[in-house]
Amino acid sequence: MHEIARRLDRAASTISRELRRNTATRSGELEVRATTAQRHAELSARRPRRTKLVFNPTP
Repeated sequence: MHEIARRLDRAASTISRELRRNTATRSGELEVRATTAQRHAELSARRPRRTKLVFNPTP
């Protein structure tokens, strides 16, 4: 994890969090699966995000 973090110029905690988030449990063992990571990315991309200007228009 530390080597990945160093190469990507990110904190090790960020790498750890992403690995944990994109891990599937199968037969009691943890597996990092690209399909799980892809599904998370697609779900977050589908949610429309409203800009702050929509909520707080200038007078």
